[in-house]
Amino acid sequence: MAPSYISTKYQVSEKPNSPVTPLQFTVHFLKGSSSSAMALRQGKWIKLDQGATGPGARSSHAITQVGQKAYSFGGEFQPRVPVDNKMHVFDLKELTWSAISGTGDVPPPRVGVTMATIGKTIYIFGGRDNEHKELNELYSFDTSTNNWTLISSGDVGPPHRSYHSVTTDDRHVYIFGGCGVAGRLNDLWAYDVVDQKWIQYPKPGDNLRGRGGPGLLVAQGKIWVVYGFAGEEADDVHTFDLALKEWIQVETSGEKPTARSVFSTVAIGKYIVVYGGEVDPSDLGHMGAGKFTAQAYVLDTETLLWKQLEDGLNSSHHPGPRGWCAFTGGERDGRVGLLVYGGNSPSNDRLDDIFFFTPHFEADENCFKHEALQTKRFLSSWGFQKTSSVQHMHFEIRASASNVQPLNAASLQAGPTENVLDAELVETPVNEGFSPFLETDEKDKPTLSIVVVGASGDLARKKIFPALFALFYDDHLPQNFTIYGYARSVMTDMELRNVISRTLTCRIDKRENCEEKMNHFLKRCFYHSGQYSSEEHFLELDSKLREKEAGRKSNRLFYLAIPPDVFVDATRCAKHRASSENGWTRVIVEKPFGRDTESSRELTRTLKQYLTEDQIFRIDHQLGEELVENLLVLRFSNLVFEPLWSRNYIRSVQLIFSEDFGVEGRGRYFENYGIIRDIMQNHLLQILSLFAMDTPVGLDAEDIRNEKVKVLRSIKPVELKDVVVGQYKRHCEGNVCYPAYTDDPTVSNDSLTPTFAAATMFINNSRWDGVPIMLIAGKALQSKRAEIRVQFRHVPGNLYNRNSGTDLDKATNELVLRIQPEEAVYLKVNNKVPGLGMRLDRSDLNLLYKSRYPREFPDAYERLLLDAMKGERRSFIRSDELEAAWAVFTPLLKELEEKKVVPELYSYGSSGPVGVHYLAAEHNVTLGDFGYED
Repeated sequence: MAPSYISTKYQVSEKPNSPVTPLQFTVHFLKGSSSSAMALRQGKWIKLDQGATGPGARSSHAITQVGQKAYSFGGEFQPRVPVDNKMHVFDLKELTWSAISGTGDVPPPRVGVTMATIGKTIYIFGGRDNEHKELNELYSFDTSTNNWTLISSGDVGPPHRSYHSVTTDDRHVYIFGGCGVAGRLNDLWAYDVVDQKWIQYPKPGDNLRGRGGPGLLVAQGKIWVVYGFAGEEADDVHTFDLALKEWIQVETSGEKPTARSVFSTVAIGKYIVVYGGEVDPSDLGHMGAGKFTAQAYVLDTETLLWKQLEDGLNSSHHPGPRGWCAFTGGERDGRVGLLVYGGNSPSNDRLDDIFFFTPHFEADENCFKHEALQTKRFLSSWGFQKTSSVQHMHFEIRASASNVQPLNAASLQAGPTENVLDAELVETPVNEGFSPFLETDEKDKPTLSIVVVGASGDLARKKIFPALFALFYDDHLPQNFTIYGYARSVMTDMELRNVISRTLTCRIDKRENCEEKMNHFLKRCFYHSGQYSSEEHFLELDSKLREKEAGRKSNRLFYLAIPPDVFVDATRCAKHRASSENGWTRVIVEKPFGRDTESSRELTRTLKQYLTEDQIFRIDHQLGEELVENLLVLRFSNLVFEPLWSRNYIRSVQLIFSEDFGVEGRGRYFENYGIIRDIMQNHLLQILSLFAMDTPVGLDAEDIRNEKVKVLRSIKPVELKDVVVGQYKRHCEGNVCYPAYTDDPTVSNDSLTPTFAAATMFINNSRWDGVPIMLIAGKALQSKRAEIRVQFRHVPGNLYNRNSGTDLDKATNELVLRIQPEEAVYLKVNNKVPGLGMRLDRSDLNLLYKSRYPREFPDAYERLLLDAMKGERRSFIRSDELEAAWAVFTPLLKELEEKKVVPELYSYGSSGPVGVHYLAAEHNVTLGDFGYED
């Protein structure tokens, strides 16, 4: 029986300063009784009219959807005789057909072919030609240009086959099974459309027999192989875990469909919908009429329960029994579902009709209570006014066409709730008279769940947890927040609290209630042990997070304080198993972001398989330092500086980062990266880009980052002749000896890894052309500091140089911006020493922060964590920034490693290699000493 509805309208009031005009929502409620559990139980078929001359009746063909158009290719009018090689297009709005001959590498006619879509590109694989030979060409068809491209054939990629199955995710075209040259196949392949290469996955073993016409779908992060013909109709279900690279045969139960093949199928979220198919093949094989079914079923991939769908079997819109159809997941009129075209009838006639199937959801009372709360939270941010009575019934999901992409037989992933402004996602509560769109209370405020991945490490213990506590102490965390530590170490909640409590301190100027605040904070900290590559463990974490979130809207922030080789695994697991379903999910990634341009680009590419750029927060803690934050204020809000900030007045610039300790147990990490990758390519280049950038359009994050990218792209790649590298050696003072870098047990004795580097570079733009910029970074030097030194040009025709014999270099004005250890800004100016003679001296106009602002400053991690929670990206690194930064140093790094350049040795606690002074002199730079001036 077709479902009936009760409608309710809601008015969306316009937000202040919002560009969105008021909307009206019409809510459709399905009448019926509650089911015992959330399940797909009903569906509705619609037979689509067809205007203009279409491709006609056919089977063994393929179809896919791009936007509001369905594209069909291949097939047969009569058994084993391919029809044509035109691309036929059906407009789902106008309900009309058109044909495209196409340009480029147009494939010959074929049957038993498959096709699927990624973006606006269609991919077609295999099939059988008019001589009954199996094929293995992979073609792409660009729907923007109607151009065909042959991607692979012959010995490249999967063996020849037809009547196989295809599905896609956002970057892979998956191929499974089919009829091969020597029999039925059971191999799984994927074509990576980004890397443009084929991937062969492990064979499934004997349990999954070779077969043709199975269902192939992506759901829950796995490839599902459903049924098919393996010499007889099969009813087994298998999964391939894309993360673990493992095949598993799963046992399904419930209202299980009979064995079948060549059916139509689609994955919608966690559900796999199956319609029709051949349940008993003809004795004549493909030449005869087999027995077909008209039933539709749904498999819940979480519970592994089958249920038969009530889909109006006897209605005029039902397609009836058939198989060998072209089918695809698609969207029409804002509804997602299954598009079915043509196929074989029980009389072996080829069919030419088109149907669209929409499944509906049901829910029991508990589901209504939960889902109504979700809708209340979504809609309560808008001013809803009820315009008619609400009755509590069932619900369906409707979404506008702009928010739903074609499923292409792949899993439908829900987007962020706040972006679905024109979606009808409406449920009613069980209690009559209650409107879920009215008042909100404390329970409806969003929660913030912070997951520190790598919680047992030094970074988490020494920096991240103390920064989170400081934010909590200063009331910067929301009322509803939870912090979860996640790591491989086995630990209880109490053990985690004991570990991090040793590093928590209260502000010096805010000691009141410190212990009380600390206890309150620690009660919000929990721990879950798991592997970084285990989706199962992240699913367990998700369950714990949901328990703490208690049904509220949840925002989730993941901090990856882990080695770079597990970034992608942790991100994948967080995305698939622990991301927020009704709020935002953001991921903070610690450096290093690769080792060179190629590895960084690959890291970015793989992260973007699971996250958008807006979800990725690449952290550089130097950008959170107080003086770095103040750099733009000094430049752009003080008239005295900006006119001088160019090659006309500045002679040279130095960016210095020195540490008075060695690798201190980090030898294994440092040996793999070295000082250039660890400090120069990220910390110093980021500070330089802020220092040298032009005035941005505004203070928006993208405005600032755009100007930074311009600077980085203007820097010439550093050449070896402009670089000095060094490595600290053992040094003794009396009875105290300081170790050499190679004394670290994790470092080889003949290591060439530099612990010191100085590089001179130039920015090729009108502001900085010709100004030498020295980046200096080193470990085990005589002092710890980070600063920018700006040396101005000499005063033209300096009178006092002639009259008083002043050293011109020493008399040069110099602006010093000290980032650490004691923040300061001072300008070196020349002045007369009091007395009867004419003797000049150089003095400092000094802004020492600790004197001017005598209070404790927030740590850099506090500021950056708070920015990430707010979605403020100004102090985080964009992917094109990263690419431009690596382009500066990658050629140098490759040359250093290929030529095995030996670093100059310097003593532990010294001012570094002697060669740095020669490099400075070569570019007329007065080198700042490696102490710091009070």
